[in-house]
Amino acid sequence: MKLNNVKKSIGWADYTLNPIKGICPVACPYCYARRIYNRFKMNPKISLDLSVFDGGINPKEPSKIFVCSTIDIFAKGIKYDWLSQILNRIGSDKNCHKHRFMFLTKFGNNYNKHIFPDNCWLGVTFTDKWQYNPAPENRKNIDYLSVEPLMREIEIEELGYPKYIIIGGMTPKNCHKKEWVDKIVNWTEEEGIETYIKSNLHYKLMRQVI
Repeated sequence: MKLNNVKKSIGWADYTLNPIKGICPVACPYCYARRIYNRFKMNPKISLDLSVFDGGINPKEPSKIFVCSTIDIFAKGIKYDWLSQILNRIGSDKNCHKHRFMFLTKFGNNYNKHIFPDNCWLGVTFTDKWQYNPAPENRKNIDYLSVEPLMREIEIEELGYPKYIIIGGMTPKNCHKKEWVDKIVNWTEEEGIETYIKSNLHYKLMRQVI
């Protein structure tokens, strides 16, 4: 398999891959993808495009690939079978096995409706609250958190058991406080949790990226 329409690094991932096109109906007020769609007058219709798995750029080294970076995979209008087809392509092609495919959603309870290959990481967006309310034991199934934008002080016990945390601010206007970031970063450092701090936080500390 060669990956087509793969974009370059976004910092915490080496590439992005978008087999589902269209404007995200979740309509978060801070969504960068909606701004891009509107600015460049891109087709807003939600559709599946598996051609992104054919031809084009083929990462030679093991890479972190963010799947569906411009739309929530469990948003209204996205068919159940679409994600099944995507996962089948990832799981059935041996050339995919060396890569880590990273998924992200605000509706993490839906992850248990699908069987994800072992090289997939499941992430949940956590801004000012959990977009879903899993029991603590279910949070163990979440590989990473995207705390972006950071909109309030987060209590450490709310974060669960992630392997990795991404922390970001709100573009173009930030609303976070430095001490909120300090609190999370100090904890991840103590626990040995890898952390990526986005540049839009304007935060001076640098941490290791996966």
